[in-house]
Amino acid sequence: MSSAAKWMGGAAVVAVLVGAAAWFQARQELASTQVELARARQEGADRQKELEAARSASRPSEPSLVVVRTNLIAAAVSPTELLQRLAQLRPAGADKAHQMRDVVYYLEALERVGEPAVPEIRAFLQRFEDVAYDADAMEPEEPADAEPQPPQPNARSERAQGGANEREQARRQQWEQLARALNGRAARRSLPRMNYDLPPTLRIGLMDSLKDIGGEPAELTLVEVVQQSGRAFEIAYASKQLKALSGDRWREPALATAYELLQNPPESGSKARVDRRAEDYLYVVLDLFGDTGFAETAGRRLVRDDGTLDRGSFNYLARTLQQNALPTFQAVFNDPRVTNLVDRASLLQQAMPYLGADPAANAMFTSVVTNQELPAQVRGMVLQSLSRTEGETPDLAVVQQRYDLLQSLKPQLEAESYRRVNASLAKQLGIEVSAEDAPRARRREGAAPGRPGRAP
Repeated sequence: MSSAAKWMGGAAVVAVLVGAAAWFQARQELASTQVELARARQEGADRQKELEAARSASRPSEPSLVVVRTNLIAAAVSPTELLQRLAQLRPAGADKAHQMRDVVYYLEALERVGEPAVPEIRAFLQRFEDVAYDADAMEPEEPADAEPQPPQPNARSERAQGGANEREQARRQQWEQLARALNGRAARRSLPRMNYDLPPTLRIGLMDSLKDIGGEPAELTLVEVVQQSGRAFEIAYASKQLKALSGDRWREPALATAYELLQNPPESGSKARVDRRAEDYLYVVLDLFGDTGFAETAGRRLVRDDGTLDRGSFNYLARTLQQNALPTFQAVFNDPRVTNLVDRASLLQQAMPYLGADPAANAMFTSVVTNQELPAQVRGMVLQSLSRTEGETPDLAVVQQRYDLLQSLKPQLEAESYRRVNASLAKQLGIEVSAEDAPRARRREGAAPGRPGRAP
């Protein structure tokens, strides 16, 4: 055989061997790919089984939601599709618990997409669409400013039983209610806390997702909610998330929006609980950023046209200015338009911690305990608050100031009420009480003279 033939034969063998090797390598790669695909499918099936098992377990007793965390859904579904699924979910009825789990599942999937999901979230929020999950927060709420007013005489009863006597009885009941309120039962409304285990609405859930994603685009989207929403509930929540993300960076736009809506509240036909408390949510924004710049405006708003106290303005001033709010409170306390018992009690109650040390507090207190038109029992109850101090160990400097205030009022006070309060303050200061000023032993009705407090 010629050398050329031998060479050609050898080349053919080499070609066959190379082809076989390539075919074998391709088969190996294909098999490896199929194994990886099967493994991915199995992982997905296992995840789905876990979710279904958790759902089934939750249905009888509806326990806390169990969230299956995975990157699988985030990789397989776009942010647009996730938002579409969220918008379609309407959790309700017996199946609400596991439907809410789906809501949390999709929201977490958006968070795992990260910053690329922000434009889609922003687009959804700008359409002002929403889904309510918490029916309680969205249902109408009854007014809650709270303590019932004493009965007022009507025209018929005045004519039949003597109008002057009944008016006097009603007036006494009012001041007695004021005294009870001063002992700790005055109406006081706290601000909403906005700490949710589950989002009450889809938009709130998306704000949570933006906060967890973080970054400039997420913050700017939350700022847009603050400036464009017009709904105090959402403005407060978006401000809270901005505060968590970047401190006071967005303080000015948040406060500007709150100021504007407090002074020019938009008309809303909503009777949802969160919308009924719109003003409270705007004050939440002021509290978040430690604002005191609204104090002058709040002072002007303190008394409504009908003579009642604007609770939002009152609580804001009490929280932010504290003792410095007392001159304003004193002016309102003396305003003849303000006749509501709970309102007057609330104003006077703010003065109590500063009795003895603050001129405005002393003036408010004095106007009550020296008012001879009020029942002696009421004056005595208010006077007794002078001897109550906070904490187990009283501040002796404060006690001394109150003792001095009491001595200055002695000629105008009912004798026995003075003696009891004087004895309490003197005991705290270690001062001996004279026999003249010592409290008289109380005698039960019908007790024999000389044996006070004992039946004959």
